[in-house]
Amino acid sequence: MRFSFGIVALSLAKSTWASWSPPRLDYRNVIATDDSNAQIIVREILTSSLLEARTSQGVLSLTHVFPEEVKKGMLQAMMECYDREPSDYGSKSIVYPDGTKRSTWSAGVSKSVRSSVTSSCEGLAEKMEPIRALVDEAMANLADEMGQALNQGGQDVVFSTDSESDEYGFQDLVEEGEQLDHFHVYDASLASAHDVTKTLEWHTDFGWALAFLPGQLIASKEHENVEFTPSKGFYIKLSDGSEEQVSFSSEDDLVILLGDGVNHINQALQTRDSDSEHDRLRLRSVPHAFAMSENESALRFWYGRMMLFPSNVLHPTLNQSFGTIRKSMNSDPNYYTNLVDTGYA
Repeated sequence: MRFSFGIVALSLAKSTWASWSPPRLDYRNVIATDDSNAQIIVREILTSSLLEARTSQGVLSLTHVFPEEVKKGMLQAMMECYDREPSDYGSKSIVYPDGTKRSTWSAGVSKSVRSSVTSSCEGLAEKMEPIRALVDEAMANLADEMGQALNQGGQDVVFSTDSESDEYGFQDLVEEGEQLDHFHVYDASLASAHDVTKTLEWHTDFGWALAFLPGQLIASKEHENVEFTPSKGFYIKLSDGSEEQVSFSSEDDLVILLGDGVNHINQALQTRDSDSEHDRLRLRSVPHAFAMSENESALRFWYGRMMLFPSNVLHPTLNQSFGTIRKSMNSDPNYYTNLVDTGYA
């Protein structure tokens, strides 16, 4: 299935940037369901980072999600396949205005069923599957925690569908939703170190969330021993309007970045709650941008999963299903942004 996602681009011409570290949540606390202290920690960090109107920036990093050998195995398989000539192994490539080439392997997830990554590169899909399975689990658990946190007085957040007899709660967004996995390799060998154009300008994503492993650069390569390190160059715009470069560390396994779809969640909250309650709970879509390293030999490896609404859920203002909107965006990438204000509130 092919998706096009609308973005809103702005200039990224700032020369010096402050550094911002994301709030972090140990995933081991999320799955420690019999530990009441751990559950209190989870609720506090989750609410303050993603759900609370006064404090949330819409970003959360989960740590201790992936075993190191699983993460490294996937990154090394991507590196080896790219080195062999990506056009022969099922990847698709584009070149950005700054000269950075991006090659992509992709696969979908529909109603919790993963389709296979299309690649004839030996061992690549096999190395990707453990990561994908762990993301399945992590996002289902996270949606469950978010759903409970958004629950007020026993009332779930409800999403209408194009069938009068069906409606979804928050947790159903993962179980019934459409998801898209992307595995990217960014190649800076043709990029201009003097070009002020960033690789990917400011934008917000169409889905309700993007879950991603921060970009990784090759830190060292000696024979078969390859070490990776988080790359720089990922920027977000905070709620006060300031623009920050995000400082990722090796412990950041799965970063949650909220997208434009949260506006639909906010509409559902407003429908359910009084104005005072809605003022307390509000999710924020995060504008972000990316600039590839100026190191001409750099390769950047990235994995992310776009979390989309189930195709039969109705958009709150367009009176169309999200499936219909996505089909329209395939033929016209600006279809959504031409109809909906995707402001950076």
